[in-house]
Amino acid sequence: MSYIIRRLVVTDLDAYFQNRLEALKDSPSAFLSTYDEEVGRGNQHFKNTLSHLGNEKLIFGVVHDQKILGTIGIYKEEKSKLSHRAEIWGMYISPEIRGQGYGRKLLDVAISFAKTEMKVHGIGLSAESNNQTAIKLYESCGFKRWGSDPYAERDSDGKFLGNDYLYLIID
Repeated sequence: MSYIIRRLVVTDLDAYFQNRLEALKDSPSAFLSTYDEEVGRGNQHFKNTLSHLGNEKLIFGVVHDQKILGTIGIYKEEKSKLSHRAEIWGMYISPEIRGQGYGRKLLDVAISFAKTEMKVHGIGLSAESNNQTAIKLYESCGFKRWGSDPYAERDSDGKFLGNDYLYLIID
């Protein structure tokens, strides 16, 4: 099978939203939104990001036959005092392609884009503290943990989940 990694655009909105809902069902603790919240907001919530043609915010995807099997979002901070940095969000790899290196490929594409197109000097992200697979991937790409919040989020059962915060310095 041939998979391509590319920037997602507004014509990918429905396929992206289906992938997003899959991600929220498959890995609910990895995201700050819930499945029900996303369903309630609908796909139009992401239309602005996918319609945006500039380099300040975008989503990359692993695509096969118009199906999106992996995603990573990145945006450049807008405030002038923070415009030297970008944030990664919403990274997800569908179970059918996990373990094939697409997480690293998406991360490499986002880091390269941040460096060459966004012209930032650092990238931040957070990961649910128990998601050691994701944290190890981020660390293998040069991200360093700088802190954690043991009460970052609470799941539907009222259990608190921690988040680890990581940062990559680009120079």
